[in-house]
Amino acid sequence: MFICPDCAISFGTRLDFVDHVQTHCKNVYTCFCYQDFNQISRFRRHFLRTCTVVGNNNEVVEENIENIPGEQLEEGEQIYNNHNEDGEFSDSDEEYEELEQEVHSLDEIWMKLLLKLLSDSVLSRKKGLDFIKELQSFSSELLSNIVEQTRNFIRPENIEDFIKIIDGYKKQFQVSTEESVQKMLNSNNLYIEPNIDIISNEVLPKTVGGQRVLGRKPENVVNMNLQFALKLFFERKNLLELTLKNIDKLQNDTSGKIRNYIQSIAWLEKKSQLPINRIYLPIFLYNDDFEPDNPLGAHKGKNAQCAFYLSCPVIPKRFRAKLSSLIPAMFVKSSLKKVKPEILFKTLIQNLTELQTTGIEISTDSRTIKIYPVLCGFTGDNLSLNYIGGFTTGFNSTYYCRSCKSHKDEMKQMLEENENTLRNDEQYLRDVEENNTETTGIDFKCPFIEIPHFNVINSMTFDPMHDFAEGFAHLPLQWRCVRLSKIMIF
Repeated sequence: MFICPDCAISFGTRLDFVDHVQTHCKNVYTCFCYQDFNQISRFRRHFLRTCTVVGNNNEVVEENIENIPGEQLEEGEQIYNNHNEDGEFSDSDEEYEELEQEVHSLDEIWMKLLLKLLSDSVLSRKKGLDFIKELQSFSSELLSNIVEQTRNFIRPENIEDFIKIIDGYKKQFQVSTEESVQKMLNSNNLYIEPNIDIISNEVLPKTVGGQRVLGRKPENVVNMNLQFALKLFFERKNLLELTLKNIDKLQNDTSGKIRNYIQSIAWLEKKSQLPINRIYLPIFLYNDDFEPDNPLGAHKGKNAQCAFYLSCPVIPKRFRAKLSSLIPAMFVKSSLKKVKPEILFKTLIQNLTELQTTGIEISTDSRTIKIYPVLCGFTGDNLSLNYIGGFTTGFNSTYYCRSCKSHKDEMKQMLEENENTLRNDEQYLRDVEENNTETTGIDFKCPFIEIPHFNVINSMTFDPMHDFAEGFAHLPLQWRCVRLSKIMIF
């Protein structure tokens, strides 16, 4: 006999008892063997298939429930079929949904593995794809075994749909080429085509059929969808919530030390100019050149690229130092810096302006938050920053510094800055109107000044890697080594 612990009604069969238990809507279902279950479907599966305790007297039977004589089971009371005679009970739908969720969890694990292999900086793309092919055969066999093992526990009308779901997962992750990788990522909302603009269509001689002819050579600039990239970036690992907590921690710091840009006067001045009652996140634009070909070969520099990356200084430290926290924004050949900057940076400026004015909706674990990323500064090598800011790129010019208007002869002997010669935003605009590079050190107006509340002088920062590590940090060490060698230390 099975006596309900809630209403003391007794039942002669397991199936009658578990059908009755379902009428009690509870958060926890406790079996006679003292195991707790938070879902009725799991309690039912355990009680009908596994549990060997009979009744409230805790008597244990030696046979498994599958060995119950057939006369004790009424018509339609099979262990794996959860229908009653009238077809009213459909608990197997819950089990089917639960099974679908478990298969979907395999889908997420497989996706993470693919992304890990394809984004590995050490593993080549070809070897990554070859490894994925081997894993595909294994995963296909695994999913086929799942279908066979669960066939007897799924209602017949659901089997066909379940097989279609499994086959869909198999086809979805069949990647063997770069094109198939992009299609797979696109179908999972993890990739979107970048915007490619033709900014140069130069006529150059080329050889066709052994003859020299003139032909046009289009040059492109590639701009990423920043809204899409930042949305994916802040939605991973609940990063936005962690970032907002980090901002509160920095703003409530009473030590008086500036540990982050958000604690600086520059950010307070920037934020005071923006509309209130919005969540603003400062972002920096970093740029540097890189060589995709052999830097020691005969064609070095021919295909050199200039890359622009976004970084957010207020994310937690454990994420800030990772390369994955750099968001690609734009790619262009280094040789195209001779193109007018208003043409070169047109799309990038539009994207950054849209971020600041329109914002991005980020979905977290508990809510949806709208953020407004604000461009606060540039960092990179001095040549690129002078070009972006409209300053002269000839460092032998009379006024080549982007921070001050000190004469080049004075700067050779300068050990401390001269506050009287420091540039400011008003003076910058006057020098642009003067249009005299020899006396102002400015070639053209910075195109990024079109972004609302963008300050050219305060935004052109100095990069520690280029100015310190690669600049003069080696000089004291070199002097020390020479000194030690003279006194015969080594």
